[in-house]
Amino acid sequence: MLNDDTLLARYAFQSSDVRSDGNPHAKLFKGKRGEPLSVYDITGMQHSDVCDFGHIYADNPQKGRRHFGYARIFYRVIADAGLGAEYDNTPPRHVSILFSGPEENVREICKMLAALSDFRQCTLDTRQ
Repeated sequence: MLNDDTLLARYAFQSSDVRSDGNPHAKLFKGKRGEPLSVYDITGMQHSDVCDFGHIYADNPQKGRRHFGYARIFYRVIADAGLGAEYDNTPPRHVSILFSGPEENVREICKMLAALSDFRQCTLDTRQ
């Protein structure tokens, strides 16, 4: 169940997902066209647990996809932006953020989400 204080993580896989000042880039919050944005409920989790969780559920080492950090954002920001969300729990704790409207609006919403989030760095996963 999502409420205003639900803390969500959007995992970052490319260095361009983070600006040079260490803050999330708006493109991190822009999913593939027509698809929901994947985030995870990290409420109550410690930083190291969030990183480990991402290595288990978000990474795809076979395709060279390994996260190096995540942006944290509260659900209330998502709701205030008028975005829909589904707590589908597949994989565990997974939430789909639903964008709609013109592309110009989506870009502005992504900028706002990036500005209202903060980025946390993870250490590299050594599992093969």
